[in-house]
Amino acid sequence: MTSPTAERISKDLQAAATEPEVTIRLTPSPSMSNRIEMVLDKEKEGEQVVESERVKILLLGPEIAKALGGMVIDYEQMP
Repeated sequence: MTSPTAERISKDLQAAATEPEVTIRLTPSPSMSNRIEMVLDKEKEGEQVVESERVKILLLGPEIAKALGGMVIDYEQMP
């Protein structure tokens, strides 16, 4: 994950999360194959956790972590 992406996710998470242990999870889209969605959720055992400045900002279950292996997560701000 790029630093600007981590910063953006952290900022958005602070604005959206209602509980401190809630963070963003990447999960397969139930409605579209080959798509990933972002949802708010709590950490589960066995997951990879991405942190930024000691704050958990992203949760990856084993299937998603394997699918994203070697990829860089970035974002693009839309007008």
